[in-house]
Amino acid sequence: MNSTSTDQHIYLGIKGHVVKIDPARGEELWRTKLKSSTITNIVVTPARILAHSGGHLFALDPERGEILWENELDGLGYGFCTIGIQGNDGNVHGAQATTAAAQQAMVAASIATSSAAAASSG
Repeated sequence: MNSTSTDQHIYLGIKGHVVKIDPARGEELWRTKLKSSTITNIVVTPARILAHSGGHLFALDPERGEILWENELDGLGYGFCTIGIQGNDGNVHGAQATTAAAQQAMVAASIATSSAAAASSG
C-alpha cells in the first residue's frame, strides 16, 4: 500500500507494539513488537515514529514499521515517559503530554479497580 505522509494514517502505541491503521477502512497495515510494557507512548513525525516501551526509546520507519534504532535509556528504569520533539519553530512540542497523562490515569484506575475487586473477594 502506498502512502505519501504520516498524517494519512492512525498510529497506536499499545502493549509493547506500534500499529499502523488505514483510517478509511480500519485495516491494520503493519504491527511492530517493541518491548513488553503496559503503556507504549508514541510521537509521530514525518520522518519517524518515536516510541517508548519497556524502558527503551525506539525510532521506527512510518512506512514499514521497521525499527531504525533503539536506546536502552540505561539507569532510567521502566517508569512512565513523555516524549517531546523540537519543531521547526525552535519550540519543544509535547503533544503527547495530554494523552500520556490520560493513559497514566487510566492505568492507575485499572490497578485500583483490580486491587479493590481482589480485596472484596478475599
